[in-house]
Amino acid sequence: VVANNVIYFYNSASHRIRAIDAFTGVLLWSIRQPGVRALGVAEGFLLALLEDGLQVYAPVDRIFFAQIADGEGATTLLALNNLENEEATVRVDFFDDDGNALPMGIVGEAMETTTVELSIAAQETARLETDGSRPTVTGGWAVVTSSGRIAGASIFQTGDGEEIFFEAGVGDAAATGAATVFVTREANATGGEFNTGVAIANPSDENAVVTIEFRRTLPSQLVSSTTMTLPPNGHVALFLHELFAVSAVLGSQGTLVITSDLPVAVAALRTQNGFQMSSYPVGLAVR
Repeated sequence: VVANNVIYFYNSASHRIRAIDAFTGVLLWSIRQPGVRALGVAEGFLLALLEDGLQVYAPVDRIFFAQIADGEGATTLLALNNLENEEATVRVDFFDDDGNALPMGIVGEAMETTTVELSIAAQETARLETDGSRPTVTGGWAVVTSSGRIAGASIFQTGDGEEIFFEAGVGDAAATGAATVFVTREANATGGEFNTGVAIANPSDENAVVTIEFRRTLPSQLVSSTTMTLPPNGHVALFLHELFAVSAVLGSQGTLVITSDLPVAVAALRTQNGFQMSSYPVGLAVR
């Protein structure tokens, strides 16, 4: 079924309904539903005809922040924008690397929580910030589900509780089956180094098999690849040299091509001596 530039189809081998972008071929999302006989789209709803009934899927607005961090001076601020002309009901869920709910201390909340619910007035914004209370730096990611269209950014901060020393913002991510990002690892003038940190999160309900290919252009042309499996709601965040210990030498520059059998969310940061400096844009790749 084709509707609104999206192709919906059923994969009987995996028992999953999938949706791909009709122009790029990029996998947008995937839902497990055994026994689908036919698909249809009506008034924005996806209809799945089963042997013994009809399953109706309503559209849901979700955005992803593929990396958050808290502890030892690190905090994450989420800035959320309601794009609708009416109030939006918003839910933010935090997950750890293994896909488990991640308790976070939130500014203004009395206790750690794995979920924050809030309302955002029409065409207004909301701020949600971790409080830095974790004894060690803890990484994870967040899913934002809204009753209407929403956009946002995550702002990573490092400081001493009174002053911010480093800060970098990353826009919200969509889940996709293919993405590319520019990456570097190089020395700086003070003897340290600039490096690229990459975070990948799996928002689906099944294991996602993710392949990362490093197409190095400097100091010489070289192609390396690695494959990993992320559990449902799982997450990984690594520097370029941790992904490719042999090929990501100092002076490296190139492109990461990230592909997955299920949609994943991707974010990338440029760092100096391990501290965030700025974000790198992540592009969707035609498959």
